[in-house]
This record gives sequence, C-alpha cells and structure tokens, in this order.
Amino acid sequence: MKKSVSILILIVLLSWFCNKEKSMDKEHKGANKYVKNSQTPLKGQHQLKLEKILSIDPNGLKAKGKDVIFNAFVIDNNRNIFLMDRRNVKIYKFNRKKNLEKIFLNKGEGPGEFKLYPKIQILNNNLYIIGEKKICKFSLDGELLEEFKLKNFYRIKEMVDENRFIAIREEFGLGKSTDFNVYISFINLRNEEILFNAMKSENIGRFFISNGKSHISVIPNPGVISDFIFSLNRESELIYFSRTDQYKIWVKDWANHLKMIISRKHKNTNFTQADYDEIVARFGRWPENLLKEVRNSLPRTAPAIRELRVLPSGFLLAFVIKGFQNVEYDIFDSEGKYLYQVNIDNLKSAVCFKFFNGFIGVIEEKEDRNIYTEYKINSLKKIFSKK
Repeated sequence: MKKSVSILILIVLLSWFCNKEKSMDKEHKGANKYVKNSQTPLKGQHQLKLEKILSIDPNGLKAKGKDVIFNAFVIDNNRNIFLMDRRNVKIYKFNRKKNLEKIFLNKGEGPGEFKLYPKIQILNNNLYIIGEKKICKFSLDGELLEEFKLKNFYRIKEMVDENRFIAIREEFGLGKSTDFNVYISFINLRNEEILFNAMKSENIGRFFISNGKSHISVIPNPGVISDFIFSLNRESELIYFSRTDQYKIWVKDWANHLKMIISRKHKNTNFTQADYDEIVARFGRWPENLLKEVRNSLPRTAPAIRELRVLPSGFLLAFVIKGFQNVEYDIFDSEGKYLYQVNIDNLKSAVCFKFFNGFIGVIEEKEDRNIYTEYKINSLKKIFSKK
C-alpha cells in the first residue's frame, strides 16, 4: 500500500512537471530573446588549468577544545579570507600571509549569535551573516552593526543590497498537506514586504513520503529532485534562475522584467542503484520502513541543473547533473550562447568553492579535516577574470 501511494505521488509530480513546463513557456513569451543552444558547445570541451597558490590548514585551531571544520568562506577587497567553522559557529579571519587576525561570532541565541552555522556574504565592505531566522550585519573586523530578526522561514537567502534580500519561500495549506506554492522573491529586509516574485511554481523542491496516516515533507539534495535555483549578476543587475528539471534558464532584471530565456538540448541522467544507496544513506538513522519509502519515492531520473554561478567576467556557469555526485560545467556568454563544457578536477572533493578575479577559492574535504586552498586559473582567462 505504501509503495503504491509513493508511486502515485511520483506520477502526479512528473505529470505536473510536464504540464507546468508548458504553462511556464506560455507565461514567458514576452522575453526579448529566446536562445536555444545545441548539445554541443560552440568552442568545445576544455580542461581548466589550475595552479595552487595558497593553503590554510585548520590544524592547530581550536574552539573550546573542539576541532575546527571549515565549511564556508568569503574574501574581501583586500584579499582577507573569512573562514566559517561549522562545528563551533566561529569565523576565522586570515590575511594574505595566512596570519590569523581575528576570531569572532558565537554559538547561541543572543544578539549576533547563531545556533547553527549560517551563510556568509560580503556586501559594501560589510559582512552579512545569514541564518534561518535572522540576518546580522558585521564590520569586517567582527563588530556587530545591525541585527534583523525574520518572522518567516526562507530556504535560501542572499542579500541583494543593504535593503533587500532574495529568497526561496514556501506557502503551505492549499487544501492538502502535500500542497504548497514556492516562489523566488525579492523581499524588503526591514519589514519582510514581498517586493515581487521572480518565479512561482507548485510542489517543487520537496517530496512527501507516507508515514501511516500522515506525510513527511523531505527537502533532498538539489541534485535529486527538481527545485528552484538562482544567481545574481551584480554588475548588470540581472538574476538568472531555473526550475532544475529542464535545462532552461530565465534571466530577469531586478525590476522583474524578463530579458532572456536560455535553453539547450539535454538528456537527463538516470540514477544508478549506487546513486540510490548514497542518497538514502544521507537520511541517517531513519526507521527502515521510512527509508524504504524514500527509496521508492525518489525519481528515476536526475534533474538537469544543480546550480548556477555568475563568474567575475559576467559569463554564466551552469552545473549540469551527470549522476548524484557527478557534474559537468557549462559556460554561457552574456548573449546566452553555449561556449564551453569545462572540466575542473580540483573541485571534486570541494565542500564549498567560489570564483574570484582569476582564481578559485576551495574548501577541500580530506579524511580528517577540511582545508582551504586557492588556485590561480591559467587558462580561459577572459572567461574567469574581470574584463
């Protein structure tokens, strides 16, 4: 019975994906440009050539006797590196000589404190620390400047500017426990007013498994089930976003005007049994009957895109899903043309990585610790460096 319920849910989700894709095409016919790319990049495949230039090892750093685990970072205009320690909820500030200059942030619920490790972002020479229910503004020296408590839950948040943030938000209660609306929204930071919705959909980004008479809502890895993703281009004030089940990218300005739709021919990858084993293992010590429901409810085919990144040059990088853990990287120019398919071997063990002007910062996962490394990019410099 449980298996049939799960299959029914999956069939409903898949049929809705197809119908919604058609309706979204109709809704966005007003785009200035619809760029349809073939499956073959115009300039072929390229192996990115990298050179290691800096490394920071957490060995020797302690916070109340617990080992430090780097999981996120940002870099300011002076190339100072701010490394987040997810275990102890601390930020370590290093200069370019790898000298530790500052340790700040505390684990807790007080002003400027976070119970769980948050996201970090630098904007206008200030450090924004973004948690589930609040956003804090710090100076680059670790001084708390402002704290904004949030009334609502948002899944993914990023500051657009000092007065607005963008987020994926959900509204439940459309008649059934498994019904909800999902939006990519621009939101006023100070009063949480919804300024506009860049995209709206239904029943996306989650799946539901049966637990007797109720359902359990699950948010899996974004490479498993279709979701919303987005990336901001701060130079041109554009937002790139996608429903990841199809290889299609919408481009809007920050006033919600549709500028372009980018697509390319793509065949979604089927999950292997090894993929399913690894996905289910991520759920930890769930009861066996629920893990069985998870496995039976998972889609047979992976989404198309896992993530979007705007490079310092303004080119767009799309993470193309080739299996649960495997991705390829597609590069599009400002006109939406598919230029390169790029291989980046050094990112295979990355917990977090970001592109800067001519180099990549990477937190690499080792057996016993995570190490921060920087790699200079020695090829495709026009693509990965500011113009």
